[in-house]
Amino acid sequence: MDFRDQALEAADYKCCKCGTDINDKTVMFNYIIPARNGGQASVDNLQVSCPKCELFKVENLLSSFTSPAVESAARLWIHSYLKSPMITLFISLLLTGAASFGFYQLSIYLESTSKTEQISVDFSGQLEQLDTTEESLKTLLKFVQSQKEITSLNEQRIQQLENEKARLEPLVKADKETVAALFGEQEVRASENASQERWLGFGLGIIASIIASFVMAIGNYFMRSRRKNS
Repeated sequence: MDFRDQALEAADYKCCKCGTDINDKTVMFNYIIPARNGGQASVDNLQVSCPKCELFKVENLLSSFTSPAVESAARLWIHSYLKSPMITLFISLLLTGAASFGFYQLSIYLESTSKTEQISVDFSGQLEQLDTTEESLKTLLKFVQSQKEITSLNEQRIQQLENEKARLEPLVKADKETVAALFGEQEVRASENASQERWLGFGLGIIASIIASFVMAIGNYFMRSRRKNS
């Protein structure tokens, strides 16, 4: 036999406080010396009581550490339970279910509100990002436009240079032809002058040879005449 059954049998199936008859289904057990204070789980350390006395004990405990409103509500529930246990339990379960449903709906509402606020915040952040992106695109478009203008100016300058080249190219070719003709004329003149100089030198050489021969002949004549006279 369990020591709880032994304690109930030792109490003669009566509440230790009010003497009400109890059985193994309605009995409430309490340690005389709490386990935290070294009390043992034995027949001598157990006392049996009825549910009503236990509820009154709970009512006394409530007054020691709860607020007045909670204490009043607890007392009302205890007295209602003592008068009509089934009806009190049913109403308590009904109110608990309603409160749970209300808290559930409130949590859903708060969650949806939080999500809405978060979506609003995200949307605001996305709008800011779009504004930043728009500014960046405007800056990029300005840069592209400036580069296009620079490219257009360069193309105009290149076209001007090509036109200038087309205009000057005939003159350059003509100058080249003129320079080539001048060089050709100079070469012809130089060759002619060289030929004339050669012939002139040849003629001068012959004349110098004749003069030298004449001078030598005169000299020989004088030498012979001098010899004869002597």
